[in-house]
Amino acid sequence: MQNTVKKAGVFFPFYLLAFVFTLHVASPAYINSTFLSGKIGQGSVGLIYAGASAVTLIAFFFIGSLLKKRGDYDLTLTLMALDFMATIGLAALKHPYAIIAAFAVNFITISLIAFDFDLLLESFSKNSRTGTLRGNYLTVANLGWIAAPAIAGLALKNGDYWRIYLISLIFLLVAFVIFRKFFRGFEDPEYKALPFFATLRAIVRKRNIRLIFGASFVLQFFFALMVIYTPLYLHDYIGFGWQDIGIMFSIMLLPFLLLEGPLGRIADKWLGEKEFLAAGFVITAVATALIAFLREPSFILWTSVLFATRVGASMIEVMSETYFFKKISAGDADVVAFFRAVRPSAYVVAPAFAALLLSFISLSHLFLALAVIVLAGLAFTIPLKDTK
Repeated sequence: MQNTVKKAGVFFPFYLLAFVFTLHVASPAYINSTFLSGKIGQGSVGLIYAGASAVTLIAFFFIGSLLKKRGDYDLTLTLMALDFMATIGLAALKHPYAIIAAFAVNFITISLIAFDFDLLLESFSKNSRTGTLRGNYLTVANLGWIAAPAIAGLALKNGDYWRIYLISLIFLLVAFVIFRKFFRGFEDPEYKALPFFATLRAIVRKRNIRLIFGASFVLQFFFALMVIYTPLYLHDYIGFGWQDIGIMFSIMLLPFLLLEGPLGRIADKWLGEKEFLAAGFVITAVATALIAFLREPSFILWTSVLFATRVGASMIEVMSETYFFKKISAGDADVVAFFRAVRPSAYVVAPAFAALLLSFISLSHLFLALAVIVLAGLAFTIPLKDTK
């Protein structure tokens, strides 16, 4: 860092940036699928997510060369500008194809900006504090995820989805100002420009890295189906209103706030990541399976079960993040890009899997199938060599 931002004082502005940007991302996250289904039909929603994810996946494989040419600071500002235009489009456009294009740009740029933030944090963290810093980062970001559904639920009146995108736009503008003010002096590390197949071979040859990629894919597969189909299921099939769903989701996400910071510190000081990963997969699988059998629109019952799914998911998230970033450095931009490409990969595979499965089973039973897949995450966890 130059004098503009010194390492000792960078964490507060970075965590503030993470919080505000997450509010931008999370405000419309759980209404996107319902908004899109009203424009293009419920059956096509998964395909839109899959298409946007496929483009994101391709973009990740070029991100290393873009970083070498532009640097993290300039690239992030450019991506934020594109995201700004896309969010305006979601609020104002009427034609279905224009809305699809705006959604795709919004989805892609958000993923790439989050990747740039990873490199920022990694550049001023040490392995001995990786769990603590990652846990704190996730905790602060998850404050945004907790607040956003309640904000969206209160703001959404009579199907006026543009209100949510306008709120999201305001948060993006604040994030842009924070980033431009505090990170102008960011000094990029020496990014390693490994070709695609060379990077892939390097990942495959490292057994533990390969396993943590698999565990992360299962988690992102879970997130993909839950984000797309849970709001639709609760609103269209169970009959909850958006205000109830907003409050329900805010409570549901509390484990990410309450658990990830402490678990990251525990992983640094006492236990390794493997035990928490295994427990997380079991808890998430059992709670997800219960969704298939719930029929009554009981706010307390649904909130409790959804809360339990995120207890397990929060354990998986912070441990997989901590384990991976203990194994790499800030200069490993291509390896980090592959790790972040796991999310769009899951968003390509999961909706296609759901579309195929829903031609044979009901939406409620999709959650039972998802529980089986989550439990399969143990296959990547049990052989993992712990860092402790």
